[in-house]
Amino acid sequence: DRRQRQMCIRDSLGDADDFEICLPQEEWTKERYWYGNRIFVPRTEYGGILNSLEVMTKTQEIVWCGTTWRGLLKRKIIEPPEGKDHLTVSGDLNDILRDLIKDRFDGLFFVPEEKAGITVTGWQIDRYVTLYDAVDKMLSAQGYRLQISYVEPENLDYGYVSVRAVPVSYTHLT
Repeated sequence: DRRQRQMCIRDSLGDADDFEICLPQEEWTKERYWYGNRIFVPRTEYGGILNSLEVMTKTQEIVWCGTTWRGLLKRKIIEPPEGKDHLTVSGDLNDILRDLIKDRFDGLFFVPEEKAGITVTGWQIDRYVTLYDAVDKMLSAQGYRLQISYVEPENLDYGYVSVRAVPVSYTHLT
């Protein structure tokens, strides 16, 4: 059956921030598909961390569910510094992203050293919001958006999630 030999992926980017991947049982290996492993399409935003497994005995499929990269950003909360009402940030958008992400993901997320070209001064982040919502609000106010892509460098056994601020571009249909 050709359907059983194909892998299917259902991704709900920006909605539930999770994904589902189905594969034939004979293609499953613990080394590739296991709890906490990354699954991704290189140089795109599609991917995330595997965190839930279901075996479909009737169809002989393995179904993995996971959290997308955006979903991971939504799991981290921005708190105000001790003794302050809000976290206030200033600088180039990518520098601010780098400071906000820092060590929150054990090196999984990386912000390139390039400048976004837009500087904000005294931007006040709402109290106890998700990292994603804080970044989205700040970037949107500047006419920018978050670009996410999985990078798999040559000659390395691991990759990372690249995030950076890029201008919003509009396409006019005629």
